[in-house]
Amino acid sequence: MFLETKEEIPVGTFFDLSFKLPDARSTSIRCRAEVKWLNRRPNPMKPHYPQGVGLSFLEIDVSAQKAIMLHTQKR
Repeated sequence: MFLETKEEIPVGTFFDLSFKLPDARSTSIRCRAEVKWLNRRPNPMKPHYPQGVGLSFLEIDVSAQKAIMLHTQKR
């Protein structure tokens, strides 16, 4: 997951996340995540992305994984 932010968050930082998918009517997805990469100037990893961080989901249940997969396949 990409999180747009101007905050300086180091790689390796862990978060407890809670969010809803834009088209989902279900309950919030809750999981743990870790910052894996940074998108910062002057050498952004993904120049076409805004400033932010790339997150990797950890400790996420199967139903949340399925909901995310279904959402990303629609795009």
